[in-house]
Amino acid sequence: MLLAPLHWLLGLALNFEWTPSGRGWHDQHTYFDMPVQYGFVPQLVFALILGSIALGRLSSQLYGWLLFGGVPVVALVGYFVAMLGYFGIRLRRQLRSVADRKEFAAGRGWLYERMSSDLGLRWQDLFGKKAADTMRPFGVLADEVEGLPFTAFDSEPGGPETRRTYWAIHLPVAYPRVQVHASRQNWPDDLRAETANTAFGLALLTPQVRSATVALGLVGWRIEGRDLILERQPDKPYTANEVAQVAVRLAELTSQLPTDLASRFGAPPSTDIPLRGTAGAARKRE
Repeated sequence: MLLAPLHWLLGLALNFEWTPSGRGWHDQHTYFDMPVQYGFVPQLVFALILGSIALGRLSSQLYGWLLFGGVPVVALVGYFVAMLGYFGIRLRRQLRSVADRKEFAAGRGWLYERMSSDLGLRWQDLFGKKAADTMRPFGVLADEVEGLPFTAFDSEPGGPETRRTYWAIHLPVAYPRVQVHASRQNWPDDLRAETANTAFGLALLTPQVRSATVALGLVGWRIEGRDLILERQPDKPYTANEVAQVAVRLAELTSQLPTDLASRFGAPPSTDIPLRGTAGAARKRE
């Protein structure tokens, strides 16, 4: 039993790493095809069996069975309570960091949600299932800017050091997947469109779109279906006003897209505008 925590710490040292999306296990070090850190489980089970047998022989079989069955139940209940406390403290800290958004939204008649557990799943194909599951958006702002619906939120997939802020302008049509990068420096001529549809990439990056991307500080934006998305990793949380300003800049960028882009490459969107179905209820609740 004493060695079990040390066994887990050994696995932590060998199979744990920090990634851009947060903390994670790579599980490269195994023992009998099992990741090393999981070895503490059979250790504890074996110790429990031995302790139960010893207690049963010293007293009665009933006490041995009660020990064998009761310890796991108590451990599971304790773990569940501890996890509830941990996530509760974490959520309160997250909401404090975006506390101004609720009042900001109320003053403008915008939608505000404390958290939206399924919003990240919208981009599961883009970011991957694991990243989408751990995104857990909070501090969600949504409404319209420049006549276009938008959604913005923060995420901490692996703690405060992995905080990211996301914005999405929801377009009337869906486009091929694309991300706009800067190859060397953030100059209009250095921008390139990473996409499987070469013709779409060439048609998208007009001189106007290139100039607007750099002038508005939006290098790195991407399109996924009907969503024009920007992701940033801030040194400190964005204020509600800063979030709104970036949304406006994204809408300004959208206005620079070629007018014939939708007719040439657009398709009917397969997703709706997120959260809008619950907007009235959310406003009433908040």
